Parts: sequence; C-alpha cells; structure tokens
Amino acid sequence: MDGCQSSRTSTAEPLNPLALSLVLTLVGIFLLQFLCGPFDRFAMDYLAMNSRDFLGKGRIWQPFTAIFVHGSFFRMVVNSLLLLMCGNPLANAWRKKEFLAFSVTCGIAGSICFFLFSMMSSRGAIWCGASGVSFGLLGAYGLVYGKRRILLFFCIPMRVKVLVSACFILLFLLLVFGTGRKADQVVCLGGGICGVVLLKLIWLWQNRSPSQAATRESETSRIGGLEVMDDDEA
Repeated sequence: MDGCQSSRTSTAEPLNPLALSLVLTLVGIFLLQFLCGPFDRFAMDYLAMNSRDFLGKGRIWQPFTAIFVHGSFFRMVVNSLLLLMCGNPLANAWRKKEFLAFSVTCGIAGSICFFLFSMMSSRGAIWCGASGVSFGLLGAYGLVYGKRRILLFFCIPMRVKVLVSACFILLFLLLVFGTGRKADQVVCLGGGICGVVLLKLIWLWQNRSPSQAATRESETSRIGGLEVMDDDEA
C-alpha cells in the first residue's frame, strides 16, 4: 500500500467497490430524476435541502437526503469524479464504516452551511448535491496524501497539498468576490473545512489516547483507521 506521505508521483489505485457503489448510486438517482418527472418533483420537494421546510415543516432528513439528488448533470459529474479521484484512495485505506461516516458527515455539514447561509441572506432557497461530500474528501485527501505528486493537465508535476490548497483558495475568492451563485461555494467550502477539521480531530484524539499509543507499532501508525507508512521526506 502506498504511504500516506508518499512523495512520488501517484499511480492508479484499484477501484474500491464502496467508492464505486456511491458513484453509481448518484448516477442512478440522477437518471431516475431525469427519466421520471414525478420522482424528480418528489426529490426536489422532499429530499433536497429546502431552507424554509427544513425546520419550518420539520423535514429534518433533508441535510442527509440532499446528498443523493442533483439538480444538474454538470454538478453530478463533477462530484462523481471527485469522489472517485479523492475518495477512492481513502476508501481503499479506511474501514468501510469510517469512510461512510466521514463522507456523510461532510455532506451533512455542507447542507447545514447552506441552510445557515440562506438564513443570513433572508431568502428561501433549495440545494441538492454531493458537493459537501466530494470536497470533504478532497480536503482529507490533501491531508493524507499531501506529499504525493500528480500530473496537472497530464504534464505538470505538482504536490497534492498544493493543488488542494489552490482549489480551496479559489473557492474562497469566488465566494467573496464572485458574482455567481454563492451557495455553491458555501456548500463546497463547508464540506471541505469539515473534512479537514474532522480528520485533524481524529488525529488529535488518537495521539492523546493512551490505548492507541500503547498499541501503535514503530513502523506504522493508526490514524482514523488508515495504516500510514512512515516514508522519508522528499
């Protein structure tokens, strides 16, 4: 298994069944929305995150169900690609329950950030999509595999942590200075920050846990269910 802090250019990893299943679920639900008008209306009315209905009508399931429905083909494709590129290595390394819990937590965090943003702007709005999940996994990927090198545009070698940092800086600049739909940047940043903070909290907790420290072997460490090989710095 590749080291968490590997400094070599990353290579293709085996496709994880869990990550693939999540992507197929997103694609399948979107196709059902596209092909079945009544289901699409049901999804937008009851499953998507509605800032007025979430608490106003007690639809407290929406921060979770909004993860699995999409309002546009482009957003579904982007989220699916990010889930495969960033989530697949993590799914290969983490336990299934940990990966699912981490992903869902980031998705719900993105939905809640959208709700808070909508309340501050005093406008009711609807959101759906797995952007919180995909950007939460992007943030975690940048932490775990930050020293890996990837080929940007298939020709420019770049460390993962540099590319991920640039993505989040761009999102922040779009949120502050952009003129587009700011809810998109809010959800992406909310999920991404949740992923980074959550993983760091896991590391902090396990580093302070006597039981974890006692069972940690010299050549490996247990971080959020991930076996981390101690590679040398580049």
